[in-house]
Amino acid sequence: MNWNFANNEWSCPSARNNLRVDGTFHYRIESKEGKSGLTISGTYTEVIRTKLISYKLEDSRRFSVMFEQLEDEIRVVQRFEAKAAKDAETQRRMWQSILDRFTVYTESIA
Repeated sequence: MNWNFANNEWSCPSARNNLRVDGTFHYRIESKEGKSGLTISGTYTEVIRTKLISYKLEDSRRFSVMFEQLEDEIRVVQRFEAKAAKDAETQRRMWQSILDRFTVYTESIA
């Protein structure tokens, strides 16, 4: 809820997460002015602690997040199936922005 949105015009007012194979997640993102929002849900298909998280959204698109230990840092690589009706590059920038917010959040609580 603290970082799972693409920019400061949005928020994540609710989130549920059960990070295990066959576990589910459900979160809501909304514009701060309350004019739009969406709910995203899915199921984890593979979880390897500190290495990999794979999941499938309710619309059947597949995602994976890989973690690679480097010397002093961890590289996070996300792969995703773009939504057919939307520009893939715009979607890539959105997902990257969310990862950037995750980085800022985790570094602030470390």
